[in-house]
Amino acid sequence: DLWLEAACVKHAVAVVTVNEGIADLLQQRFGCAPSVIRNVHDARLDREGGRTIRDSLALPHDSFLLVVVGNAKPGMAIEEVCEALKSLPARVHVAFLGAGYHEHLQTIRSHKVEQRVHFPEPVAPTEVVPFIRTADAGIVLYHAQSLNRLNALPNGFFQPIAAGLPILYPDLPEMRRIATKYGLGVLIDPRSPSSIVKEVSSVMDNLEGLMRLALRA
Repeated sequence: DLWLEAACVKHAVAVVTVNEGIADLLQQRFGCAPSVIRNVHDARLDREGGRTIRDSLALPHDSFLLVVVGNAKPGMAIEEVCEALKSLPARVHVAFLGAGYHEHLQTIRSHKVEQRVHFPEPVAPTEVVPFIRTADAGIVLYHAQSLNRLNALPNGFFQPIAAGLPILYPDLPEMRRIATKYGLGVLIDPRSPSSIVKEVSSVMDNLEGLMRLALRA
């Protein structure tokens, strides 16, 4: 099954991967010692697109906007965040910036939160970070449903951080390692609407302090 990967590792001068968790898996499987180079956001590539996510959604000035960055993937806690919205103040909104979320419209409508869930028009990859800067926080809706997800460090984690936003992140080891080291946000259980409600409320109460930490990271 993994004969091609094993052959490549055997003859490679070096093996490079994106985090310690995957490095450990490669070492266990192939007996190599990978180097870790993180796939972090490169701010040198950012380009202003002339609009922001808040402007494009025409939200009231007092809205609290959570942004999910990246395409929809199986197993994301979309229903749970919709359930959480029902217990959060009406000024809390969620924007999904990526493809594939319209498939969840029925779920969103069943929770009667369609006025508070938004699908901004796509922007170029180089415009994502400037575009989302006017959101209030980023949120990652992954959970440990597989080894791949357990060791995830997606763009949807790094780009809100690059935009200076606090991040609500799941208890996955690679995200937790970075977020706790730099004090980037708060831990949530995406499978628990009550956890989302509690931690979103916490971020709303302490937004100024969290944003100062995010900007220093």
